[in-house]
Amino acid sequence: MMGKWLKIMLVLLILGLVSLACDRGVEKANESTDSDMAQEVATVVAATISSAESSQPVDEGADAQKEDTDDTDVEDTTEEEVITPAADNLQVAPVAIVVDQEELAKDGTLVLSFVNPDGQPITAYKVPGIMFAYQQQIHIAGTMPGGQIMTPLIYYSNENGGVLRQSVNDNITDLGNVARLHTLVGAPAQPVVAYSTADLTGNGAHTELFVSKLQDIGSATPLLVDDNSQSLAYKPLALDVAGGEPTGVWFTREPYGIGGADLIFRLHRGLYYYNIDTKQIVEYFNDTRSPMDVSSDRQLGAYRFAEANQNKSLTVNVLMTASVNTTFPLSPNHDRGAGFALFSQDGSRVAWMECGGSMMDSSLHCNLKAGDMNGTILYDSAISSAIGGGPVYHVQPVGWLDGDTVLAQVRRWDKDKAELIKINIIDGKITTICDGKFIGLVYP
Repeated sequence: MMGKWLKIMLVLLILGLVSLACDRGVEKANESTDSDMAQEVATVVAATISSAESSQPVDEGADAQKEDTDDTDVEDTTEEEVITPAADNLQVAPVAIVVDQEELAKDGTLVLSFVNPDGQPITAYKVPGIMFAYQQQIHIAGTMPGGQIMTPLIYYSNENGGVLRQSVNDNITDLGNVARLHTLVGAPAQPVVAYSTADLTGNGAHTELFVSKLQDIGSATPLLVDDNSQSLAYKPLALDVAGGEPTGVWFTREPYGIGGADLIFRLHRGLYYYNIDTKQIVEYFNDTRSPMDVSSDRQLGAYRFAEANQNKSLTVNVLMTASVNTTFPLSPNHDRGAGFALFSQDGSRVAWMECGGSMMDSSLHCNLKAGDMNGTILYDSAISSAIGGGPVYHVQPVGWLDGDTVLAQVRRWDKDKAELIKINIIDGKITTICDGKFIGLVYP
């Protein structure tokens, strides 16, 4: 009899605690501003994408239709805590830069140059099957420890209906056919990639998201599949790998098939994490935010708002709590806002481009800025007067060479080719590295 009363008392105590917790949650919600409400705590938007035994991709369009017609089968998992798996993410300084200097071999094949951080040439790789090299379709899948250079370079060619290829010191291998590649990223210096495909349909876009080791690309199946009327394509931003195995992919969505001479920043829609082990998707930013980068420890995310009537400043969030770390106010003449933000290797600093004006009337003007996580602006310059030559209209951070040095790509009104420069954000020293378009970084 005593045991029965103890059980009843326990139940009443638990119910009281739950009620108290709910009341506190309501009070806290009532205290939040509209901005705070927008920065929601990361939410699981799909608890079980597919069973571990299933090889079928997720069709988000089909899932949405099911939710519209029958929400009794949809499991509510918004309160479930999802832990981002550990990853072997590099926090070391690069030893080389891969650059497209628009050079051709004697046989007419495009050649990509490897230079050290001072611009001195190291080697060059042929990349047959492409006329132009794009950063978002190339991955450096190994290190450069010294001695003979055997660093794998993965790139996309439209030949044979679309193929991912590997170049290792001019030895070319086809890894697998991939039709309509949109974006390719990889874990730095590792033979694992995430990539997306996209194609316009009569009603919008069809897009798929993949993760694969290099040797498995030929048989890879999509993690996610989506048909949407907004013409949005999946875009992987970063890939997590632990012990040589992929653990998760950070991705966003962006408008597909949309361009134009005055498109300065390609705005994204939302930040999501796909956990490969649990097959769960976590939403960190909703579609009103345009993410630019996540820190290497995956604690911070950089974004601006995606809507034209919203704040275009760079904001840094703590991802696991969705709290604002800092917002960097725009300069008065930078009506186009902030973009291309990149965290330093240790996540303590961030660099970005800020601009105003238009390409259409040659009034575009940009500054490169850098700041720390306390909101302090460490560097802010239009660059032009510091490096000489014609006026610079575009200065984009493309990497960090160390904790104080930003690698940037600049473009001038009077010059067709891009240039790479390095900027010490502490003493302001700027050094020209070489002509050419940035492709990627190589690590020791």
